Amino acid sequence: MLNNLNKLIWKLHSVFGSSIYLLILFFPSSVFSQDPGGHSPNLNLWLKANVGTSSTLDGATLDGWEDQSLNSYNAVQTITTQKPIFHNNLTDNINYNEVVTFDGTSDNFDLPISSAPEINENYSVFIVAQTHSIGTTRSMYSLNHNFLNRSSRWRIESTGTLSDQWGSNIILAPVVTVGQNYIHASSYDNTVGGEMFFDGYSVGTNPSIVHNALNSFGTYVGAMSINGTPIQFWEGDIAEVIHFKEDLSAMERKKVNSYLAIKYGITIPNTGGGTQGDYLATNALIIWDANLSSGYHNNVIGIGRDDAEGLIQKQSHTIDDTTRVYLNTLEAINDANSGGFISDGSYLVMGNDSGLMCSTVASNMEVPATLMLTARLEREWKVTKTNMNENFNWDLTLNGCTDFPITTVNDLRLLIDDDGDFTDATAYAASGTLSFVVSGNTVSVMGISDTHIPNSSTKYMTIAIVTDPIAEFTLSDTVICLGDSITVTDISTGTNIYQWNWIFQNGTPETADSQGSHVINFTAAGIYDIMLQIQDENGTDDTIVTVTVTGLPLIDAGVNQTICTGDSVTLSANNISGGVISWDNNVNDNIVFTPLDTMTYMITSVLNGCFNTDSVSVNVNPVPLIEAGVNQTICNGDQVVLTANNTNGGII
Repeated sequence: MLNNLNKLIWKLHSVFGSSIYLLILFFPSSVFSQDPGGHSPNLNLWLKANVGTSSTLDGATLDGWEDQSLNSYNAVQTITTQKPIFHNNLTDNINYNEVVTFDGTSDNFDLPISSAPEINENYSVFIVAQTHSIGTTRSMYSLNHNFLNRSSRWRIESTGTLSDQWGSNIILAPVVTVGQNYIHASSYDNTVGGEMFFDGYSVGTNPSIVHNALNSFGTYVGAMSINGTPIQFWEGDIAEVIHFKEDLSAMERKKVNSYLAIKYGITIPNTGGGTQGDYLATNALIIWDANLSSGYHNNVIGIGRDDAEGLIQKQSHTIDDTTRVYLNTLEAINDANSGGFISDGSYLVMGNDSGLMCSTVASNMEVPATLMLTARLEREWKVTKTNMNENFNWDLTLNGCTDFPITTVNDLRLLIDDDGDFTDATAYAASGTLSFVVSGNTVSVMGISDTHIPNSSTKYMTIAIVTDPIAEFTLSDTVICLGDSITVTDISTGTNIYQWNWIFQNGTPETADSQGSHVINFTAAGIYDIMLQIQDENGTDDTIVTVTVTGLPLIDAGVNQTICTGDSVTLSANNISGGVISWDNNVNDNIVFTPLDTMTYMITSVLNGCFNTDSVSVNVNPVPLIEAGVNQTICNGDQVVLTANNTNGGII
């Protein structure tokens, strides 16, 4: 719609002159300057599969592809058997974006002859494509002339090598493979010749390339022609064709490449270091610094909104689909994603260090010392956010290695670090906006917000599995006798344990809320549970240990006895519990003995490892001493007095 308004204003300007700009004042500037890279001057042709196709039905044949520049160089095909196919599905799309598919037999689009450059006119061309076959020379885009003068054409050779050719002068790029997405681009300057680019970096120059003939037979998408007859039909997908009537500067080219790389999930190499591989917004702001931690410049993908070029990429994935980043809910196609960016110039770009998608000994050691980790993913990602406040989601597909065992999503942690050294990283559990979902080998980290990665910052992230806290304690004994005490000692493990809850069944005390140790007594025999629940940064755990409190054997030593010196006594205990009994002082149960003195005798009963005692006293009284005196003789009728000597004071 915006591009149509551009065209309308352009046409009105040709009729009404500068007075039309009174109307323009009432519209935002972005309405009038949607061009790849934000570079509107000299945009000659702009075909993109997500806008302007004659049908948006997946699998439909196309008879037209509308030019999004102001020139209305619309691509057309009226012959039914030569109409390309529109694809808009998860399998065929390039990074969730629509493509136009050419069958390699006859499919092609005609473009107006006027879309081709004039003699010695400079140009820059960018094509996003994917080949479906190798073995035959095929052309993506061509500026055709008669057979003698040949044509400018962007094609793949039978060997799989991309080429940019004018007549017999050629530049060859690296070999591509079937199914590979790439940016095939070139520039022409009539003073220095041609230069070819592959995925944004220069792969060769040729000063012999000249553009010194007029276009006599039109231009083509998906073919080239000899004297107006199309040949070398493209077999594969084309997502975008951009043609400027100028040799773009390095800065302008970088902006266009950044636009295409973000949109189609293609990594711009930084082979030469420095600023090579940087991604730029249309305002020239660096949204990805390839030289900052350059080891993370692998599988670079991003999402973003840039109104100057009509970019709204809400979801993206790596070529191997092991990493995805997206707003809201991931959909089969980008346009179906209901998320959105509040601000123009919003970007999130991420790349990884090519580490393994499982844990290793080395990665498990590069973690914060306070964390109890089971495993940490070896692969790390650098993430740069620019002017973006929206929460985003991140999918990782692990390679199925068993050394990253996910028992429960509650064990997962998002690790965020400032410099890529995760020994001082911050670990985030599911809380607030952040959550984790596991489906097969895919881990989804949902709701990553400014809390985790602040706006306009670069951070590093990976995921880890924490070790759940383990509640554990020792007992001085697990079987005790009634009346004995036990000591419980906490030996739990966890990450900064901060809560202990003890329950001592039928014990004294009954509960405790500190680590301890704790000394516990029991009031009755029985089998009792001692429970400990702990909580740390990663969760809770509890454990129970059983204690057996054995009752004491019952024993009765009998009643106290009193005897006289020299008398014998028998001590017979009532062995109620049937324990093993023994008397002290060499006394045997139920055996007669003669105590010499008053004494207390203790009997001990032992049963099931416990003992009990009772005692009895035997009082030994001395025999009373009495003397009646001397014998006396008296006469009959005489009286006599008998006086005893009561030595002990007994009753006489």
